Amino acid sequence: MRYLLASRASDSLATARRALTLARERGERLHEAHTLWLVGEAFAQASSPNELSSERSYREALTLATELNMRPLAAHCHLGLGKLHGRTGDCVKGEEHLNTAMMMVPRDGYALLAAASRSGAGSVRLMHCPVCGFDNRERVRFCEECGGKLE
Repeated sequence: MRYLLASRASDSLATARRALTLARERGERLHEAHTLWLVGEAFAQASSPNELSSERSYREALTLATELNMRPLAAHCHLGLGKLHGRTGDCVKGEEHLNTAMMMVPRDGYALLAAASRSGAGSVRLMHCPVCGFDNRERVRFCEECGGKLE
């Protein structure tokens, strides 16, 4: 994860692949799911992103996270898929995944979606509350946090 934060996707990918091999050899499914997500992130953040490999890793991580009831990780997988589809021009799929991520983590989901939309996830729009600053879903007339009227 530190390599990703330092924009060193190739180092992150190499480390994540080693971790994935170890997790699979030892039958550590929780670590395997998280590492698959990291592999997806590394492919997505590479200097020349590999969309197919990134999507495959996110989907494998999502399948395992769902099976193991790891909702926060599943939400992050949907977020990654949403951003990926937004970058590749499939805004409909991107928005579906972002909305799913948002709904999986109700209170924090809006922050996740806001971060995704700020980082080029596609056509997702949020309604910013002028009263409390909360980022609400598109087409909401009143703030879901404080009840203030949205413009």
